[in-house]
Amino acid sequence: GEFRLNGGDLLILLAAMSAPIANRYQQRARRYASAQTILFVRSVLSLPLLFALAFLLSSRPFVPIEAVQVWPLILINGVVLLGFSKLLWVEGLHRISVTKASALTAVGPLFTLFFAWWILSEAPSVLQLVGVLPILAGGILITRSSV
Repeated sequence: GEFRLNGGDLLILLAAMSAPIANRYQQRARRYASAQTILFVRSVLSLPLLFALAFLLSSRPFVPIEAVQVWPLILINGVVLLGFSKLLWVEGLHRISVTKASALTAVGPLFTLFFAWWILSEAPSVLQLVGVLPILAGGILITRSSV
């Protein structure tokens, strides 16, 4: 019943606001280095910091035996799929503007909705279908050529 901002809310807002700035610098860096080099440097710089934060701020996680049995699938998902999508993202930023690339990510929920209906037979609700309209309109407006 009341509205107030928490510390975590501020962190989420800051993270969301930093993404376009980071994408702009990533786009500039791509002029001088390959996507693989950029992603390697990002990983080398961020990994120690993330490990230190995880060590300091969280308890040791319990890993069930089922997770250990499927580690190759988790590794494939993390390294291959996420790594490949990041390479494509950096190359996409190299070819189109950051604004357009960021706006085009809004069509992700449309694909999720479609594949959930097609593969999982989960029919979208009326509210979800209504939500498709502004996403499509925004995608059309952002990708059309200016006159």
